[in-house]
Amino acid sequence: MTVINKKRKKITVMAIIAVAAVLLCVFVFFRKTEEGGSYSGSGNEFYESSYQEYLDEKGFQGVMSDSTVTVDVGSFTAKGDMTAEWDGNGVATSEKGSITWQFDVEEAGFYNICVTYRPLPGTGSQINRIVYLDDEICYGGMRQITFNRIFTDADTEIAVKGDNEVRPASMELYEERSVYVEDSQRRGSEPYKVYLEKGKHSLTFESTKEPMEILGIAFKSRDKVRSYADTIGELSGKYKIYDGDAVYCQAERVMDATKEIRRSAASVTIRTMCPTRS
Repeated sequence: MTVINKKRKKITVMAIIAVAAVLLCVFVFFRKTEEGGSYSGSGNEFYESSYQEYLDEKGFQGVMSDSTVTVDVGSFTAKGDMTAEWDGNGVATSEKGSITWQFDVEEAGFYNICVTYRPLPGTGSQINRIVYLDDEICYGGMRQITFNRIFTDADTEIAVKGDNEVRPASMELYEERSVYVEDSQRRGSEPYKVYLEKGKHSLTFESTKEPMEILGIAFKSRDKVRSYADTIGELSGKYKIYDGDAVYCQAERVMDATKEIRRSAASVTIRTMCPTRS
């Protein structure tokens, strides 16, 4: 009887291990499917594999279009549970459903997507959208495009209880921002690129989290970031190179340090000042 029980226990343990292994494989498979799987390098950039495959398929050789395609955000189609309201300046979109715009392209080429938006009151978490181009998700990263909220200190005074300073409460700033659509996990330093043929196209934002007001959308190339060497070379010709005493930066707040620093999450607290040490 004891031998039979031991065999049953052994079989049960092996069955549990087998089921766990299968579940792990399924999880990894869908995780890779959702995020595009592995990653690959290209020059100084590090691309998620489905994005790299998209660029290769479209024949990207490092050349971006010089044209700008402006989308008329006031002319849209709302579907599903989307509540979209145009106020003459922007279109307020809810956290469910989708909104689609039609636009024309005069010059075929690669473009970045610049979105001007304003966060709307919600839960305070990040704003997420799935982006479709011509009813298709171009690559894995477009499944979760993030638009950040901005917070600052609600009080400019630092409260003190006992011998301890108390972090000020956070206050959200509902301000207009312009950002380029990029990898929400910041696996690359450049915004996402999409290829547009000449002709008519559609752009769809599917809401998955939080409301936002969309004030403008433009397909254009982001200004190229100058190299460090070029920037230093130009500044060296304009300004004298500092040769005085060393300047030390202290990370802790001292006396009347910087307050009201803007940040992308209410939980982030920053207190800095840079005194000169004699």
